[in-house]
Amino acid sequence: MKLGLFGMPMHPGHRPQSETYDEVAERIILADQLGYEEVFIGEHISCTNEPIASPLIFLASLIHRTKNIRLGTGVVALPNHHPAMVAGEVAQFDNMAKGRFNFGIGPGGLASDMELFDVLDNELRGKKMYEAIDIILDIWKSNPRTTTRRTTTTSGSRTWSFPTSTSAPC
Repeated sequence: MKLGLFGMPMHPGHRPQSETYDEVAERIILADQLGYEEVFIGEHISCTNEPIASPLIFLASLIHRTKNIRLGTGVVALPNHHPAMVAGEVAQFDNMAKGRFNFGIGPGGLASDMELFDVLDNELRGKKMYEAIDIILDIWKSNPRTTTRRTTTTSGSRTWSFPTSTSAPC
């Protein structure tokens, strides 16, 4: 049997966030030592009791403190980010983690985040997510193109950061 772990670090408002982050990190290190296969950390930007604005930043702190566990985003809410930034950051993380990375993506599920990024409309959020997937994959294929899509504009500039794996890190 393979075991995994999903975490949305709960943060009681009366405690420093750093304590919560340390506790979650210790759990993940222990899970790695116990043989867990993977861990996923969620993303909530506007939630005061689950304050992980960037799962990639949090997980990066664990790359050299763990040995085998795959580190994953659960999820990066693509409508809340520019796809070129996501492509570059994810490729960098995948390289730093030497391929021990699962790239979890989604449309987001927290209403306050959707409101913050003006993507409360389900149809718009879905379009932005699928467009972002296409753009990210184009960038990783070193085939970026200047395009104006329904919700996102990108130029033909290239990123020089590509995922470690020959396919997308998922």
